[in-house]
Amino acid sequence: MKKQFCLLSIFQIAFCFSQQANEIDAQIDPINGIIKVNQLFSFTNNSNKLIDTLYLYDWNHSYSDTSTPLAVKLAQEFNFKFEKSQSAEKGYTKVDNFRSNLGSLKWHRLEEQKDIIAIHVVNPIQPKDSFQFSALYSIKLPANHFTGYGINNLDEISFRNGFLEFANQSFKGQWNLDSNYGFIKLKNAKDINKVIICSGKVYFDLLEEREKTKKNDVLLLRIEQLYPFPAKSLAKELKPYIKNAKFYWCQEEPKNMGGWFFVRDYIDWTLDYIKAKNNKISYIGREFASTPATGYAKRHLAQQREIIDEVFK
Repeated sequence: MKKQFCLLSIFQIAFCFSQQANEIDAQIDPINGIIKVNQLFSFTNNSNKLIDTLYLYDWNHSYSDTSTPLAVKLAQEFNFKFEKSQSAEKGYTKVDNFRSNLGSLKWHRLEEQKDIIAIHVVNPIQPKDSFQFSALYSIKLPANHFTGYGINNLDEISFRNGFLEFANQSFKGQWNLDSNYGFIKLKNAKDINKVIICSGKVYFDLLEEREKTKKNDVLLLRIEQLYPFPAKSLAKELKPYIKNAKFYWCQEEPKNMGGWFFVRDYIDWTLDYIKAKNNKISYIGREFASTPATGYAKRHLAQQREIIDEVFK
């Protein structure tokens, strides 16, 4: 079965304390959804300290363990598809080896964060010195209904930020993670102003916009099981935000289509049950229409932009 492959990646990266670059030779097995990678890394120590451990961020492995930041974020945002997915759908990265000109390098994944790889350098890297090493590994792509990247049910492949990349830490020791979505730190529950409940593809559009704009006072909840409606589970997720947040249902379909008229009463009942201060769900989306599509690409994109702007204004 033929699969389409869209590859998006940035191969040159620069940070304040190091200069880092990598070259990638990748081959895809479209039948099994596996990318075999031979990657060359180059690292220059621009700090004034010896460096004996290098860290790599493995975005593709982020779904394989429920403790990773991306997995936790998806769970927090009520992504049923991730919670109920099979192991084979989550994807993973299998590392064959890391090698320098001195031979194989020892490595391990951090116990508390499986998507960070620590590589132990044989001889510590002196300030201003450079170090090169290679990585041989395979990427098993996840199903695309977690972030929109991976393999969809039409056997199309879309890929972004899946190769190994250097991971740096901030001054406070926190990882500066470079990933597709979900790593901005949201405000505390009492400071969340909007809770957006949605279903389907629009979730990814909103998630991408929130990452771009850094709007950390907007919570996104994605529901895929509309019937039977998951009222108890939704109540548990919404309860931390009952004091200050306003609640919205967002959809890209016209108002008289999609899930709005089905979910409206269920969500209102849920908000009333948990005694939310703002106990009525509001609507963000297209207005009433006689057809599900506008028929014009420019008009569709303009309306989509209006929906996104309304969510984050």
